[in-house]
Amino acid sequence: MTVLAPLVSVPPQVQAGEEWSGTLLIPHGARPPTIPDDLAQAAAEAGVDTTGWSPAEARHLLTFLSEADSGPVRTERIGMIIAALAGTS
Repeated sequence: MTVLAPLVSVPPQVQAGEEWSGTLLIPHGARPPTIPDDLAQAAAEAGVDTTGWSPAEARHLLTFLSEADSGPVRTERIGMIIAALAGTS
């Protein structure tokens, strides 16, 4: 999620229909995604290369996985990710 906020401590008075803009200081995608150890291990065991993921694909898959706590739901999601990626190879 990207949030745009003024750099000054008091935001400008906003009038109906008034617009303001800003500059994203950290370019989107500048922070490479970190693949969790459990997913990396499952990918390696299945022969799935995770280095070829696009940034958008990585964000989508890792967000899907991060929403699951440890346990059976996470294990199931890892299996779903690996099965989907193995099918596209």
